[in-house]
Amino acid sequence: MNCVRGGDNTNGDENGSATTYHRPSHSHRADGFYAGFNHFVAVGSKVLIGLLIIWAAIFPEQAGGLSAINTAMIIGALPFSLVMALMGVSLVKAVVRDTIRQRETGSGR
Repeated sequence: MNCVRGGDNTNGDENGSATTYHRPSHSHRADGFYAGFNHFVAVGSKVLIGLLIIWAAIFPEQAGGLSAINTAMIIGALPFSLVMALMGVSLVKAVVRDTIRQRETGSGR
């Protein structure tokens, strides 16, 4: 437990000594996205998940074959592909707007 001592006597007791405030050294309170997750996962669970990943990497045929791993990679890349497609659409829209603006103002090359 960390102790913080007050800097002035405004919070002091009748003897004139400063008040000591106690605060925890770290907080286990989770905010935002991580609010619903358990931060104290058992070591055995972590070891089991690690061993399963290693097993799938060493023996891909027993883990469903290379086609299963390929399918998992494609499914994992789909959100990124969607973001890239939206960035391409945004780029095309910006180029079209810029071209129209240059034609209207007459500031071409």
